[in-house]
Amino acid sequence: WQPADDAIDFDLTNHAAGRLDERRVPVEQVRARLAWAGETVSLIGLELGVVTGGRIQGDLRVDRSRRLKLMSYDGPALDAQLSFDAIDPSALKADWPSLKLTGEAQSDGERLRVVLPAALSDQSLSLVAELQVAGDEVRIDRVDAKLPYASLRGSGRVGLTGSYRFSADGRLDGVDPRRLLERLGMQVPAQAS
Repeated sequence: WQPADDAIDFDLTNHAAGRLDERRVPVEQVRARLAWAGETVSLIGLELGVVTGGRIQGDLRVDRSRRLKLMSYDGPALDAQLSFDAIDPSALKADWPSLKLTGEAQSDGERLRVVLPAALSDQSLSLVAELQVAGDEVRIDRVDAKLPYASLRGSGRVGLTGSYRFSADGRLDGVDPRRLLERLGMQVPAQAS
């Protein structure tokens, strides 16, 4: 620990890191400067070493003077500017997909922007999404996705309680029915050739 004015620098190592389903924390190392001022606590220069070599870097700020209401959560607002590299969801939990995610996420409390320029190693999947949380609903202001079998551009709303009602407006282009059926594990009919 290195105390400073209104801040503490820390560097912690977790020698028992592992997957969530193993009841372990999937973080091997945490470095940051913890700073506080009034109702705001910040992690500046945050560096997380995630199991299997993934990295998350950036800044986080919890502001108790602003509220975030999301489903049953009613607490302080969270602002974040994070970049992540080689994050494999299956290293976090065994039944999650095996990918190497690289991208960035930004949040200013109720708004979230996620950019995955090449979510799959063959660059067949990319995503840009801009969302806004409003109580029991998420408004999708923009989603642009490139999939292996099509591209998607749209917007909409998703309810977070009850029947999870949703509405969507968008455009699906470049659909390759053969690749879509193959991706879903279905047989391609002979007449589709």
